[in-house]
This record gives sequence, C-alpha cells and structure tokens, in this order.
Amino acid sequence: MTCDPRDPERIVIRKTFPELRTDSHTSKTLRVILEYDKSKALYRIITAYLERRR
Repeated sequence: MTCDPRDPERIVIRKTFPELRTDSHTSKTLRVILEYDKSKALYRIITAYLERRR
C-alpha cells in the first residue's frame, strides 16, 4: 500500500494473484486506487485494473 505525501487522501493498493489467468501483456498484479471522502467518512474506489507487464 502506498500513499502520495502530496495527496494523503488517495491510497494505492497492489496485490499479486499467482493463480490468476492473464494474457502475455498483462501481469497478475491488481492495482486499486482509493480516495477518502471526508464528508461521508469512507473510502471510494477510483479505479481497479491489472498492471501491464514490463
């Protein structure tokens, strides 16, 4: 989990799933970006995607 010091309201979570079936261009690592909503006091999902292979 990482947090940008310039934007502490946004969190990035990375998790690798070895059992996940992917194509040759996509890795098995899922990245989810969350943003904290102060008015509702909860996190909301901005985006979730599989990372590309390098």
